[in-house]
Amino acid sequence: MFNKHMIVREGKTDNIYWIEFSTENNLMEKFVSEFQKFIVNKNLAVIAFDSDCMILTEEEINRGWKFENEIAYFDNLNIVELNEPIFDIYDQWFILKNNSRIINSDIFVNYSGFTIDVSNTKDLINKNIALRFWKTIRDEDVEKFILNGDNFSYGSINENDIIEIKKAWC
Repeated sequence: MFNKHMIVREGKTDNIYWIEFSTENNLMEKFVSEFQKFIVNKNLAVIAFDSDCMILTEEEINRGWKFENEIAYFDNLNIVELNEPIFDIYDQWFILKNNSRIINSDIFVNYSGFTIDVSNTKDLINKNIALRFWKTIRDEDVEKFILNGDNFSYGSINENDIIEIKKAWC
C-alpha cells in the first residue's frame, strides 16, 4: 500500500500479536490518525520521544501528564491529548493494563535496525536485544506497544487490531 520497498512481518510472541513494517516512511502519524481507537481511553507510557525521555512542559503536567523515573504517563488517554505533539521519530509507547507503572525498560528504538522479530535479527547481539524486549513486555504487563524506529512495530493482546491494520495497510 505504501511503496514496493516495504517489508511486512507479523507473528505472535507469548500473548501478543504483532506486525512490523520496514519502510522509509514514518508511520507514527498515520497510525495515530487511522487507529486512534486502539489507544484512546488506555493508559499510555511514553518510554521514548525522539530517542529520549519525553520532558513534560508545565502545560502538559496541568493537562494530566505525569513524569516518573524518566517515563511520561497519561492515564486514560483522550483524543485531545493524542492530537498534541506527543510523538516524533524514534518513539516507544507502551499501553499498560490498569494504572501500572514501568519498573524497567530500555529504549529499544535507539538500537540500529531494531526488530521485534527474533527470527529476523542480523546477529546474536540483535537477537539478544529482541529477546530482552519481549522479556520487558512480559515483565511489565504491557497490553499494547508502538515502536517507531528504524522499523514501525505494533503489538496487541487483541488479534483483531492486527487484522484491521493488515486490511488497511497491506
